[in-house]
Amino acid sequence: MRNKSDHVVLRWDLQLSSLELTSAQAKYNYHKGNFVAIQNSLQCIDWNERWKDKSVNEMWYDLVQLLKEQVALHIPPKEQYKKKKEELSKRTQRLIKRRCMAWKRYCLYCSAKNWDQYK
Repeated sequence: MRNKSDHVVLRWDLQLSSLELTSAQAKYNYHKGNFVAIQNSLQCIDWNERWKDKSVNEMWYDLVQLLKEQVALHIPPKEQYKKKKEELSKRTQRLIKRRCMAWKRYCLYCSAKNWDQYK
């Protein structure tokens, strides 16, 4: 049995993953929106009649709802796409593999030469 002490190395495999969070809020492509149609729709409204006998908060709520409706009608939604995971370059993968092999070689044959190649 070779003389190996437990304080030389700790080794483990770690696998990480994260949940993909998706937004429930609709995203719109405003660059492709039909703002002329929105403007025409808003100009056709008789604001005095629509907001007659309403409080400021009620008018604000009504305006926000109306604008949301117009956005949904005249602005296309953004297409959902997944981001590509960043992959390691071939060179980096090769270097990791070489280092792993050097470590295995050192574990099998403890020598100063194998340790230097691992470092």
